[in-house]
Amino acid sequence: MNYGFSVPVSMLHFNYIGKYKMSTYSNRSSRQLTSQLLLSTDLTRWLRPQFRIDYDHEMNAISRFGVYLNQRVFHTAQLSLSYEHNPVAKSNSVMLTFNFFNRVANFSSKVLSSDNRLSISQVQRGSIRYDRVGGAVRFDRRAGVGYGSAVVRPFLDRDNDGTMSEGDELLPGMKARVAGAGGQPLGPHRLYYYDGLRAYDQYLVQVDPTSLDNPMLRPACENFNVTVDPNVVTTVDVPIVPASDISGLVERQTGEGKSGIGGITVKVLNISKDVVTDIAVFNNGEFYYLGLIPGSYRAYLDPEQLSRYGYKSTPESINFEVKPGDKGTNIENINFVVSPK
Repeated sequence: MNYGFSVPVSMLHFNYIGKYKMSTYSNRSSRQLTSQLLLSTDLTRWLRPQFRIDYDHEMNAISRFGVYLNQRVFHTAQLSLSYEHNPVAKSNSVMLTFNFFNRVANFSSKVLSSDNRLSISQVQRGSIRYDRVGGAVRFDRRAGVGYGSAVVRPFLDRDNDGTMSEGDELLPGMKARVAGAGGQPLGPHRLYYYDGLRAYDQYLVQVDPTSLDNPMLRPACENFNVTVDPNVVTTVDVPIVPASDISGLVERQTGEGKSGIGGITVKVLNISKDVVTDIAVFNNGEFYYLGLIPGSYRAYLDPEQLSRYGYKSTPESINFEVKPGDKGTNIENINFVVSPK
């Protein structure tokens, strides 16, 4: 069991950490209680020493104390100098550590002097991945063994079959939201890669339609459930189709004739995907929306608004079809007339 508290006082920072461990065996049991006190201070911008004392309650004595100095060098390196004394073993140690990291690997160099013995160590940590999607080898400073990666691969789906086939064009720069992972664009097509994903977990990948360079294109689907396999790059293919637009007019029937009415919401239901898009009507009664993907649709006025204002709509709904093609479709004359019930 670990417990502790932290108290800041002016330029001083006190931290206490207590550790209690109880072990039970068939013929005996043991308890261990230790305390650790950390004191750090900001003397200057460049000098921030830290003092540490470890106390063993079973021995009723200080088991270790030391002084530590850490300094950030540029943005990618850190230099550390530490001195520790162990009263029990009557030993002293001085260690100089230099850590440097970049996108390729973490580099750590240590020089340790302890009881007239000097040791030097150099450690590099990182991972190498082969990307079969881009056909390239990638280096990463984070550990990759046992973890998975995902790449979002948007493509222009001209035949609207939802699968990438030979000749389909890759589209660059589409971003996505993946829980716990930050994406980075790589390769000539600027495909976004998401590394460090837990193997066999299911992730919700939410693509961002606004990140496409061409506003006339839309993803056929914006959400994908992906299960990540270890040590491989999982491809998330996102079919992109030309966007179609819809326009029309909402008028109010009065004794003097018809006039445009604003403040009404036109709802457009994608019947095949069961997704509703709300379109606000301008003050003159006109409405316009760009972003429909191929499919069967039904347009109608918001029934809650009609009930609140005491209106009925003629017609009640309008069905239409958006067909796939190299260019989007212009759906026009989706007109409604409202009148008192």
